[in-house]
Amino acid sequence: WRSGSREWTVIDLQSGGAFSLTVDAPALDAEDIVVSLRARDAIQESSLSRAVKVDRVAPAVALQSPDAGSVHGTSAIAVALVVTDGSGALSELSVNGQVVSNPMSGAVVMTSVDVPASANNTLLSVPVVAADSRGNRAMTSFSFYGDRVAPQVTITLPATTDVIATATVMVTFTAVDPGGVASATCATSTGATSTATSAGGNDWSCDLPVAVDERPETVTVVALDAAGNSTTERLTFAIDRVAPTVTVIEPLPGFIAGQPITVR
Repeated sequence: WRSGSREWTVIDLQSGGAFSLTVDAPALDAEDIVVSLRARDAIQESSLSRAVKVDRVAPAVALQSPDAGSVHGTSAIAVALVVTDGSGALSELSVNGQVVSNPMSGAVVMTSVDVPASANNTLLSVPVVAADSRGNRAMTSFSFYGDRVAPQVTITLPATTDVIATATVMVTFTAVDPGGVASATCATSTGATSTATSAGGNDWSCDLPVAVDERPETVTVVALDAAGNSTTERLTFAIDRVAPTVTVIEPLPGFIAGQPITVR
């Protein structure tokens, strides 16, 4: 009989009493089970119990930081892991292909993942291999996204040839990024600003006030992705909200004409 079982296993012994029995071991992490033996002859009975340590569970690997699946725009991602085992000892640990010398159960392990300059919402993985003293092995990995490329922005309206005579101008543009555009803003040269609204897909728009003036105007669009990469795009067009000025040179006020009047 062993702890956790419901019934005794009965063995018929031959003379001499030698026997061999395989006992199923539960999936424990360096924990004790008790194996009890009870022998009986025709007259008397004797028993013996022995504690046996069972370790069939691989070390547990936990990610401390950053969050799995998070997006990073830096040149390297700092990663912190903790590997634990019920035995309190690790025989092997490698993180991101690097062997950790004298690994300790429960200790924080630091590593880093390089993010290429060309990474554009690119999936990056950190493989981890850990084993305990009984050879139970865990193999896992944690993934993050590297993004060091800014969104692509194209202003579609207004056109550079447009002359805006209204009190507001709608600015439309596309902002393309594999990881998505987090936010976008628009601004005029006079300091007016507006938060852009997504129109679905890669299309964005914002409304800006137009100064009462007659001159070139420049609109600036800034788009930001989830990793903090930003792109600035500018476009210049004309505004004309000032009516023409009319001056009469002749005839003079109060002039009495007796002949055709010249007006200029």
